[in-house]
Amino acid sequence: MRWPATVSPSRSGCIRKIAAGDESCVILGRCADYTLYDNPNCFRIYIHAIPRARIDRVMKQFGLTEDEARRQIQLTDSSRRNHYRHFTGREYGKQEYYHLSVDSATIGVEQSVELIMECIRMWCDVRGTHPLSTI
Repeated sequence: MRWPATVSPSRSGCIRKIAAGDESCVILGRCADYTLYDNPNCFRIYIHAIPRARIDRVMKQFGLTEDEARRQIQLTDSSRRNHYRHFTGREYGKQEYYHLSVDSATIGVEQSVELIMECIRMWCDVRGTHPLSTI
């Protein structure tokens, strides 16, 4: 049985319940950007990198050859695109779905984390909320 072109009710309900909790959370994937699109407390981030950087990272992390890494990335990207389109009816990774898009290959992973944290702090300052005050 295939799910209709919408995020499954159990998944979206779980995501909404976690996001509505008393604590801050980070949800990776799961079409959470779509599920929480109208949630004013949700800061949506898209992290990407150029193909060469992605290939090098996958080769190093998983001990793959260049061809294996390239195929794995293509398979993963295709799977993500298809999953996202199936459950949301939208194109995966479009900039207008996110508050922030970060090219992690340009400034590196550690600097990307710092950039993201600073943007969230600024977003919280503008809104007058400070869930990250202890970080």
